[in-house]
Amino acid sequence: MVTSGEFISGTRLVLSLCLANSLVWASTSPPPHRTRSLNLTLYRVTPQNISGDVADLNTGDARGDIFFALYEMMFPLYCEEMPRDSSCSATSRAALNRDWNNVYERSLVEVDPRYGAYAGCTPPPSQPWSRHFVCEPYVNRSACWWEQTNPDGANFSTLGDALCPAARDAASAKDCNCSGIVTTKAVGAYNKPMAQTPNAEHHWHNNTPMWQQIEAIGQSLDGWWYATRAAGECKGKGQAGASGSASARGGVVGDGSCFFFFHGVTARVNATCVKDRLQHAVLARNPACFAALPQPSNRSATAWVGCLLATLSGTPFRGAMPPKSGATPPAVLLAAFEGAFATESNGGCPAVAPPSLERSGVTGV
Repeated sequence: MVTSGEFISGTRLVLSLCLANSLVWASTSPPPHRTRSLNLTLYRVTPQNISGDVADLNTGDARGDIFFALYEMMFPLYCEEMPRDSSCSATSRAALNRDWNNVYERSLVEVDPRYGAYAGCTPPPSQPWSRHFVCEPYVNRSACWWEQTNPDGANFSTLGDALCPAARDAASAKDCNCSGIVTTKAVGAYNKPMAQTPNAEHHWHNNTPMWQQIEAIGQSLDGWWYATRAAGECKGKGQAGASGSASARGGVVGDGSCFFFFHGVTARVNATCVKDRLQHAVLARNPACFAALPQPSNRSATAWVGCLLATLSGTPFRGAMPPKSGATPPAVLLAAFEGAFATESNGGCPAVAPPSLERSGVTGV
């Protein structure tokens, strides 16, 4: 959830200066104007040994991480249609989808809201338990930022206009290539993940009935995923405007030299409990559909996934009928998910101790 922040105007002024100046800002230079930082409450499900940080990892706001949790519940059916997806490989599923070994973390991350290209960060296939994730931007890196039309990278122009001249042609592409700050340093943002209908440019899946269900759920949740690349991390103070030079402190969020500051984990809870809370919220919406299944409690059966999809989207799927009340409201899922991070005495999930000392001064659990 966004708790504060807004843009400081100045892009128009920057463009005017670009046109008046014969020099072109290279992609390795910081944006020539500051912006106010934004505090984000972000969530991540992760093996316990890969926790306590966000560098070179993916996170989501509450709605975005709810979608990811639901997406994992779809794997029995999803992996039938998408067997080559990295999430469906035997090593990836073995390493990353063991609820008994996973935790959900809630963190406070301060970001520069001039977002760049979202990147999917995953461990190397040969080392699925490795902490050193590889991040691949969801863009065509042979093109410049202004040529990107895919929905994955948000607000390219907000950052790009500050870096590049208004003349967007082949001659300026060398200095404004999107492989710089926009893809490797700026916080990557992806709105309504996996909810875009394929078109001529985006055809990584066929728009099957399953995908139509997924798209409807993603559109309804309207969540965000984020990629916080290690190269863009601020090593100094988190708050922009603190005393001292940016270089002496390692940069502050909003000064253009770096793009996020990790304030620390604020809650770490049992992953099985979080998933169970979400599943119970869905089952309570449409008990008749699940009760009619040959194995009502077998969550690895594709028929169970069918009831899950129909209940979430509010439309029939493979004979599974939705509840008469329609699609599951995001508020129902948010209440189940966010409530999991309350203290146990207030109905939250069991806290899990960190595997090592926190890197931040913010108190974890």
